[in-house]
Amino acid sequence: MNTAVARAGLLLAVLLVAAGCPNRVTLERKDNAADALGYALGLLEQEQYQPAEEALTYVIFNFPGSRQASDAQYHLAESHYRRRDYEQARTEYEFYLKSFPNGRYQEEATFRLGLSWLNSAPAGPRDKSGLKTARETLRDFLALYPDSELVPEVNAALDRIERRFTDEEFAVARLYYKAGEYRAALVYYEYVAARFEPDRWEPADRLAHAVCLYESDRVDDARERFRSLVESDCPEPVRAGAREYLGRIAGP
Repeated sequence: MNTAVARAGLLLAVLLVAAGCPNRVTLERKDNAADALGYALGLLEQEQYQPAEEALTYVIFNFPGSRQASDAQYHLAESHYRRRDYEQARTEYEFYLKSFPNGRYQEEATFRLGLSWLNSAPAGPRDKSGLKTARETLRDFLALYPDSELVPEVNAALDRIERRFTDEEFAVARLYYKAGEYRAALVYYEYVAARFEPDRWEPADRLAHAVCLYESDRVDDARERFRSLVESDCPEPVRAGAREYLGRIAGP
């Protein structure tokens, strides 16, 4: 079945269900695209998500080919995102990106699509395909919009993704570290380091990694890590621990 046809059927079903709901907002049907979009965005601003989505859908289907229809599609995706319906938000952002390649929200939609994949990915060691798609989408964003104001947020989201990919390895490393099994812990920390730059880890893991290097007789590597922590803006207990080990390396 054609994607657009299937999507139209889904939207029609939503409207029919909404029509039978008690206490629903009676929507105004505007005669021109600009007024219709303005009305829909007013509902969205008031966080009346269901009527806003109906009003945005009205714009999309009654003013096809207009700039307002393009904008309405983006804001329809935003409505689903705001109410944390991330799976539907993904569908709407993808439809916007494919159907309106010259739309003025391409940058924002690409970013939100990546976040929607991230936020809808199941937690724990289950299927990681959603996380992989989120990572690919956000990396595509960086390639397409390297000077975007959203780049810091994109990098923060990519860090979240890498942490989720390496949660299990971090957990094992921490267990070995707490047990004093530094060489075993180092194996897992080094595995993570090959995929996820240590300078972007949580401060406690950065310190533990440095300690494992020190206790495994890799003193030069450990010294570099400890110095980096001391010179960073990490919490003071972490920097104090790093200073202590630097003192040990320097000797009396």
